[in-house]
Amino acid sequence: MGFFADNVPFEELAKHLGGVQLLDSGYMLHMIQEGVSKGKTLKRILGLVGDGRITPEEVMVFGDSATDISLFTEFETVC
Repeated sequence: MGFFADNVPFEELAKHLGGVQLLDSGYMLHMIQEGVSKGKTLKRILGLVGDGRITPEEVMVFGDSATDISLFTEFETVC
């Protein structure tokens, strides 16, 4: 879930959200349940895509904000 909170400090919002991660992508705030991330979710659904044999080593991830960090921590970075 994403939202925009004008004139409300990030820290003020975060202290009222129990069990929820609050991430700032630079233009909006994202509320994500603790323990849930884009990276973990993508890993879980790999077996359900296509023939079910896609491995994490065959996945290329991209991102441009704090909400995408889990993609890079869950999937090996190759340069």
